[in-house]
Amino acid sequence: MPEPISESAAKPPERDGTASPSASPLVEQPREPAADPGTEPVTDDALPPSPVLRATVRRPRFSLIWLLPMVAVLIALSFAVHNWLQTGPRLQLHFKTAEGLVAGKSQVRYKEVVIGTVQRIELEDNGEGVVVSVQLERSAARIANRDSKFWIVRPQLGLGGVSGLNTLLSGAYVGVDAGSYDSPSQLEFVGLEQPPTVMRDSKGRRFRLLAPAMGSLGIGSPVYYRRMQVGRMTSFTLDPSGKQVAIEIFVDHPYDGFVNGRTRFWNASGVDVSVSSDGFKVNTESLASIVAGGIAFGDRPRSVSYAAAAASAPAPQAAPENAVFTLYDNQKQAFATREEPPVMIRMRYDQSIRGLAINAPVELQGKAIGEVLDTSVDYDEARKSFFVWVDAALYPRQLGAAYWHFQQQEGGRLRTEAARRQQDLAFVRYLITHGYRAQLKNGNLLTGQLYVSLEHGVRTAASAATVATAGGDTLIFPSLPGGIDQLQNQLASIASRLEKVRFDQIGSDLQRTLHSATAALDTANRSLQTLTPEARKALVDAQHALQSADATLQKTQGTLAPGGLTDQASDALQEVRKAARSVRMLSDSLQAQPDALLRGRSEQMPPIRPVPSPSSRSLGE
Repeated sequence: MPEPISESAAKPPERDGTASPSASPLVEQPREPAADPGTEPVTDDALPPSPVLRATVRRPRFSLIWLLPMVAVLIALSFAVHNWLQTGPRLQLHFKTAEGLVAGKSQVRYKEVVIGTVQRIELEDNGEGVVVSVQLERSAARIANRDSKFWIVRPQLGLGGVSGLNTLLSGAYVGVDAGSYDSPSQLEFVGLEQPPTVMRDSKGRRFRLLAPAMGSLGIGSPVYYRRMQVGRMTSFTLDPSGKQVAIEIFVDHPYDGFVNGRTRFWNASGVDVSVSSDGFKVNTESLASIVAGGIAFGDRPRSVSYAAAAASAPAPQAAPENAVFTLYDNQKQAFATREEPPVMIRMRYDQSIRGLAINAPVELQGKAIGEVLDTSVDYDEARKSFFVWVDAALYPRQLGAAYWHFQQQEGGRLRTEAARRQQDLAFVRYLITHGYRAQLKNGNLLTGQLYVSLEHGVRTAASAATVATAGGDTLIFPSLPGGIDQLQNQLASIASRLEKVRFDQIGSDLQRTLHSATAALDTANRSLQTLTPEARKALVDAQHALQSADATLQKTQGTLAPGGLTDQASDALQEVRKAARSVRMLSDSLQAQPDALLRGRSEQMPPIRPVPSPSSRSLGE
């Protein structure tokens, strides 16, 4: 093995101050083979071995292997920057339960577009709810404002229908209804337990309805116009007074334009069943309103006379946002309200008003011109008895042509509402002074419901100035006993008279008479049984005599029949009369001409007048 070359041997010798070309460090000289240790040593005449020179290579300080982590770091930084640029605000949503949500998987959607994810779900500090941390995207950062609403979308089955069916495959997610972008930003919200019925960007208007009770209505109940769904119920609250419920509805555009000052709203829930002279009627808006309830609205139809009077009036304008209306129980009650102010009247009844309900009609000649508003019981000090006050509202203009005819007589058409108001009062006074009286009548024999009918009674000589008032413009309208009350009085009178009849004495007398008759019959029977044989024979002979007389009468009846002996005798008498008349005529002729038997009858002889017979005289008379 070759020996290592020492540093001195490796250094090239210097000759004449110049380096030998063969000693160049870049040229490796050939190495002489080493002597075998078993051979003889090399003599001094042999050349020394040439040194082996190696080039010194300078390695770089930076390795290429470090490029891979640097690229990875750059990529990670780019992702971080991109993620930071795309990440929006982080929101805290408070719900009662997080059913269906999964951290890191559940999405946040607005208009079915994914705008974020659920990052974390924790319990509230008090344990009464959950806090859902939501990370929004940068593009949806403006949704984090004070007017935004959040809720959890789950499959739900309710009276209003089925919702959230798409979550059966994708899972529950957080729904968003973005508020106004101009609202202040907010990062913490209280989530809704139910999805809102109306989104912020829905076109339409909201209205408030006041009702005495909710009935079967609920959030999401449909709103109908001409049996077509045009909106829905959004919320309800109890009035601060506690006497009514405030209901908020939303009517979609363009149907909200049909809501004006003349519009009436009524509860269209369930089925309206009525029995009248027209027959059996069943009325409902739709099957959904039967199950989930519903509200309907429309304009009350105007009468021809009132429409003609209001033709010059401008068309009603659409109701503004959040306008307040009354919610009536049914369509009949809603359309029964009048546009003109009513004339208040008060009627007194000394009889029972059982069957007279609130809103019962007040009719004149079968035309409904008012309705009952209230009833109250009062005490009469003079008579020491109780009586009932019935308050009602009259609308004289509903009489149509009759009212306008009265108006023409009183001075023609009036322009101001105050003047028309005074004319309404004058018309009611006219009815009172001309003998019209309020009488209770039975409107339905099955239910016993009563109504008030203004009947023409005895005409009084009082003037309109003497009509009594109950305070303000309320007039006292005289009343008459009702037909049912009269019938009850008559029945009571008959019952009182029957009570005076001594039926017990009559029964005793009749019983004694029956005993006497029974005793007389027994006596006659015993008498017949004690008759002697001769008496019985006499009775049998009398019976035979009666039978013979009956046969004789039968024969006599046959003789007296037409064509019998009576007619034959009558014919014979007629012949005898004719013969006597002829003999008399002959006697008169011979008396006038005694020689007529010898010479014959002379032409100058006057005609012989026939002697009238008794039968002819009777006919002539």
